[in-house]
Amino acid sequence: MEQLRDTRLDLLRVISTVMVVILHVAAQGFYVFYPYWGVALLYNAFGRVAVPVLFMISGVCLIPKDEPMGKWLVRLLRRALIPYVCWSAIYIVYNMRTNSLGMGTEAFAGIFAQAPYFHLGFMLQYITFQLALPLLRGFWNNERISAAAKRYVILASLGYGCLAECLQPLLGRAVIGFPFSCLPYYIGMALLGAYYKEHPVSMRRMPLLLAYAACSLLTAGLTAWKSFQLGQPTELFFVYSSPVTLIGASCLFNGILSKPVTGRLGCAARKLAPAAFSVYLMHPLFLNAFGAYITWNTLHPAIWIPAYALAVIVLCILAHTLFRKGAAYLAALFSITQ
Repeated sequence: MEQLRDTRLDLLRVISTVMVVILHVAAQGFYVFYPYWGVALLYNAFGRVAVPVLFMISGVCLIPKDEPMGKWLVRLLRRALIPYVCWSAIYIVYNMRTNSLGMGTEAFAGIFAQAPYFHLGFMLQYITFQLALPLLRGFWNNERISAAAKRYVILASLGYGCLAECLQPLLGRAVIGFPFSCLPYYIGMALLGAYYKEHPVSMRRMPLLLAYAACSLLTAGLTAWKSFQLGQPTELFFVYSSPVTLIGASCLFNGILSKPVTGRLGCAARKLAPAAFSVYLMHPLFLNAFGAYITWNTLHPAIWIPAYALAVIVLCILAHTLFRKGAAYLAALFSITQ
């Protein structure tokens, strides 16, 4: 695993993006007890590792890299700030037209204090990671810092993040739209990804994937136990900083990276991965557009949750492809007219 194949990371991007869409579909049936509540619970539990895995991928790709500050600024703008500002504007306009969150034009002034739509909170966290990247690279690429010291920093960051739910009331503050205690946790996940690149886990793929499944089932079991105890569904064990989620994300991450991804699976991952970011950004629009036409009585949720998520993903990929082809056509047309 010294030189990671792109198809491994591509497959992880695709899997994580699919998980995000599925858990957002399943969330529609999670907050009220009903006959198929357990199905929504399982889909939610198995998808909780998606965001930590995405940060681990970012750590693998970006932290060990040595690049000029100019390229870092360009990436910060192109891959984080500009997409966040543009999509924040789209969702604010969407909220104003649908009146779904009661937002007005004043929401534009506060997009870096609070994400205008639930899934864009991840983008605020990613922007923070990008801003901290030069410092993280200086720390990680310093040959005088031992591997043991790096492990201690990772453990401290992740340990602090896992205590987020307990410390948040004491802190009473937030940094660019999310609890301050989340910041070291996601940076810790990125550092953990970089650490796994240099120190791969010597285990076979199947045991690691089974460990991920066991962690997901444990999350579901703890959530069911606490929900029945409270008399209403609770997301207490669904937080991304849960120790069980952290372990499950590490198992899935190392399980996929433990051996090459080749053949048709590798080819599909390579083709689909470029659209993953677009799918993440736009999928709530399609979920809301078609959500009114689908009820939990349409089909058995075990079937229609992944089917509905797949349909939304296909529509997002089509929109992504049309946009890219249209942009390429306009660029070519503009160059001809010059």
